[in-house]
Amino acid sequence: MGTKLIIGVVLIFLAGIAIAVCYLATRNPRQPKWASDSVIGTVILPLAVGALFMGPMFAGQALFNRESLSYSDIMVALSVFVAGMIILLLMRIPKRVASYDALRSAAEMQ
Repeated sequence: MGTKLIIGVVLIFLAGIAIAVCYLATRNPRQPKWASDSVIGTVILPLAVGALFMGPMFAGQALFNRESLSYSDIMVALSVFVAGMIILLLMRIPKRVASYDALRSAAEMQ
């Protein structure tokens, strides 16, 4: 059973989504309370960076030991990969950042 492969892919995309949410929250003109520098810098980003290091290690170890992988493990990992990419695309990060910058510049002009 290739649970390390699945856990690795899930960790990679959870970290990516967490970093994207933090990026959007810090760029928001009406910044949420949890998006302060101290909370992001001491709690969220260390966990995300740890997941970004551990995810590829788990996935690499599973891919290196191929005899324990089955076709279903690879398909689940690919579906998690596709779902993560769809979530990141649906977040529309560049469009939101552009709208936040427009709101910020409009507020500064007043």
